[in-house]
Amino acid sequence: MKSKNFLKEYVEKQKDFPHLRWRFVHRADKDAIYIKDNFHQNGLKRISLHPYRKDVATHCELVWEKIKKTGDEEWEFDIQIRQIKKNSWDRHFDQIIEFLKAKNKGTTNKNHFSQLNSLKNNNVKFRWVNVKEWLYEKQPGNKSFIHRIDSLRQIQLYFLEQTGEYPAWLPPVEIQKHRAHHNYIVTSKKKGDQRTEGAKIRAIVEMTVAEEYFHANQAEHGWQCWALAMIMCYGLRPHELWFVCKDRKNWLYIPGRLTKSKEDHVVWPVFKHWIEEFNLFKNFDKYQSFLRKSKRPLIVDRENKSITTPVEDPHLLDMTRKWQTENNSDLGRFITQHSLGWYKKGIRKMPELRGYVPSKRGTKTSMKQAAVPYDLRHTWAVTMATLPNCDVSVEKCAKAMGHDVVTHTNIYQRWIDQRKLMDNEIDSIYIPDLKVA
Repeated sequence: MKSKNFLKEYVEKQKDFPHLRWRFVHRADKDAIYIKDNFHQNGLKRISLHPYRKDVATHCELVWEKIKKTGDEEWEFDIQIRQIKKNSWDRHFDQIIEFLKAKNKGTTNKNHFSQLNSLKNNNVKFRWVNVKEWLYEKQPGNKSFIHRIDSLRQIQLYFLEQTGEYPAWLPPVEIQKHRAHHNYIVTSKKKGDQRTEGAKIRAIVEMTVAEEYFHANQAEHGWQCWALAMIMCYGLRPHELWFVCKDRKNWLYIPGRLTKSKEDHVVWPVFKHWIEEFNLFKNFDKYQSFLRKSKRPLIVDRENKSITTPVEDPHLLDMTRKWQTENNSDLGRFITQHSLGWYKKGIRKMPELRGYVPSKRGTKTSMKQAAVPYDLRHTWAVTMATLPNCDVSVEKCAKAMGHDVVTHTNIYQRWIDQRKLMDNEIDSIYIPDLKVA
């Protein structure tokens, strides 16, 4: 139950006393009563009156009477007070934010901004022992831990750029050591265990199940079925639908710098008959245009983010390294909310599409769960890994999905034929005959 805030009454009341030196400060994140010195430059000198609380009426009344009585004099009180000073993070916060914006894509920075706010709000001192304590609030082996490691690395790079050296309180050897500790825990877990803590369990949707679903729903949900079929047929990230282009032989071209991929790449259809059966190319321009009008991509200049360009710019794809998209996560969320995900609490736009939950070895189980659009991207990868007599290498599949081989193998290793991997490795290496004639 939310506690009552008696301080609001006095915050309003003090407006009738503009001459007062000491004034209440309302802090939604704190239970203690705070006051500030109105005579202090910029009014930044704040004082906590803990243990006096804003949810205790007598405490608020007592402090109000003391404020009026003190007048222009220095504050004196019969309880221990502490002055709130700007911490070390305040002095660098805005500069680190600008450094990250110039260096990374907007979607990448969401995590870094979150960690930076945590460091600032918790007033973590510029000492390794304090930073380490903050780091280990999360469990090694979990994504939340490596997110903190990655953000500390970015902060290291900021100080390196500013001063020419790493800060003594954030030594590289320590960051490397704790990253290695995290990686060791991750790799020590059983291979293929999708239920490791922090891992996302994906529903794998079978081709025939998806086809029945699209046929049953495409009349009422035309653009949604087109989008879902495109994602599953080509292994796309949902936000890539705004940027993909038709290419030769029914392939698609994905401009990597505008998406979450690092490089431009092409991808082939795994269910070729869907192109005709669900009019994927026939409706391509119509539905892509609909998406672009419904949710606008924010495309900015990598060097100057105040400069933007529309996704329809005819020269955009000729200069993909110049531009980057800042709201790819929002684009993907639009697809999810308007199709298989929850549009609002308890409300779905479309019926559930259910897939099976794979076992630790990647085999089909009887366990089912509702799929989301991103699960259909995984279905593409699983289909490629399990197709009989398919000689497409893991490297080519990884490139087609827009990520590296290590990422691909870590995610899909339970489905990948290890014998196929060894055969590919044998065939890829040529050793000349060194026998001298």
